[in-house]
Amino acid sequence: MKVLKKPLRREQAERMMADDGGYIHGTVPVDIDYLINNDLEHFLDLLSRLLTGTELLQDITYKVVGHEEGGTLYLEVSGNPSEALEFMETKSPRDWSPREKD
Repeated sequence: MKVLKKPLRREQAERMMADDGGYIHGTVPVDIDYLINNDLEHFLDLLSRLLTGTELLQDITYKVVGHEEGGTLYLEVSGNPSEALEFMETKSPRDWSPREKD
């Protein structure tokens, strides 16, 4: 599975939106302690920041797609980035590289 090391760039999100009906998606790591110690709103804000670099992702869905010993969960996150796009980074996609995770 490909795990994001950085939030998606605006250009990546725009391409993904064109291909996926206006939504973006990616797999992100989340420490289980964060889930235990925070409420749903803070958790969704974290998922938004990990995927877009902002807290503006809308209509967020997620599912567990993997885990590591020690408490890291890998979540596949999707959502509508319409509100987030103007605030997302715009650097070259080569600055982004997913980490392969078995």
